[in-house]
Amino acid sequence: MNTTQIEFTVRFISIRDCKCGIGRTSTLITCASELDTLGDRRIECRGCGGKLWARSVLGVVSEHVLCGAKCLASKGPTCDCSCGGENHGASYSASNQVTHAR
Repeated sequence: MNTTQIEFTVRFISIRDCKCGIGRTSTLITCASELDTLGDRRIECRGCGGKLWARSVLGVVSEHVLCGAKCLASKGPTCDCSCGGENHGASYSASNQVTHAR
């Protein structure tokens, strides 16, 4: 019997700015289950490499709200635009990789 492993890629954004002065950090994390995407997690600061507490972004896809600067620069953990949370806070990410809306 073949089973398919489903992975969930979720953006996590730091709860506070880092002490090094770089500010917020966000990153995409691949999780093994939907339950694993919930709650806070430690991520690495993109400036100094220190550990920061981060919260998963809860996204709802809203096709009528285009993803833009407001989403990319957001500091909160909720998103309701066309990206569904994939780009939320991405301007704080080391790679700044942006996923275009579907």
